[in-house]
Amino acid sequence: MYKTMEQIEREYDGNWVFMVNCDKSRGSLVGGEVVLHDPIKANVLLAMEAYDHYPNLTSFRYVGKIPEGIVYVL
Repeated sequence: MYKTMEQIEREYDGNWVFMVNCDKSRGSLVGGEVVLHDPIKANVLLAMEAYDHYPNLTSFRYVGKIPEGIVYVL
């Protein structure tokens, strides 16, 4: 089911999410269908293998405030 980023941020706060059929506007992600989510990144990464050749725009990201002590690179 398609959801906006606002809906995704509310529903999956603190989770890593993998989305398919994503929409972008002016370079920003505006929504998509969440097919995988888990607070543990490795769990989502392993399950993403089933979508290796998915033909549409996909996105993998953390939703929520980045926990203290975590370093990330843009």
